[in-house]
Amino acid sequence: THPEPHWSVIKARQAGVEVIGDIDLFFRERARVATPGKVVVITGTNG
Repeated sequence: THPEPHWSVIKARQAGVEVIGDIDLFFRERARVATPGKVVVITGTNG
């Protein structure tokens, strides 16, 4: 999102669609279906 969000994110937000990242999605789903516990998360991107 630097310096501006991608055009697809802008359109999604204009349409009222929530835009979240993969880590947000993981923890939301984990909270819904799993028991509490420790989590190790390794992330990365190459562009």
